[in-house]
Amino acid sequence: MTRLLSALLLTLPCAASAAPPPAVTATAYHPNGKVVAFGTHGEVRLFDSAKADALGTVSAAGRITALAFDPQGKWLAAAAGEPGKSGVVSLFRLDAGGKPTKAAAVTIPANKDSVFALAFTPDGRTLATTGYDRVIHVWDVPTDATAPKAPRLTFKDHSDVVYALAFNH
Repeated sequence: MTRLLSALLLTLPCAASAAPPPAVTATAYHPNGKVVAFGTHGEVRLFDSAKADALGTVSAAGRITALAFDPQGKWLAAAAGEPGKSGVVSLFRLDAGGKPTKAAAVTIPANKDSVFALAFTPDGRTLATTGYDRVIHVWDVPTDATAPKAPRLTFKDHSDVVYALAFNH
């Protein structure tokens, strides 16, 4: 019994010191179905969905709260933030294989609190954001590296938090 207890005590520090992997807080599939993105705290990891090979990692400030690919597969939108602080959406350019650029091409100060949902229009030219502040913003997706200064449209006075968005195809 003493030997068993000693062996157990020797293995506990090793097991306790191994950090668990970060929690996945958001997911999205590329329109081609070959790439999947997982958001965690401070980063987005992209993988080949068939082979599970890593395709790239991009950094974001705070916990990833929502992810969306545009329908053409040229942009990955990643919302990040913490409760009580303004949500930020980073747009990363993607190559033809779905690999992202290392740095965000555009950063949009989207909502006044956490962003819970993102959606691109079917043509990929417009992005909608919404979240805890009960406001939906509609943004023009930039054609260059210039962030939009203000949303094109704002829908407010929702009676509660908006958790999802979708556009009709």
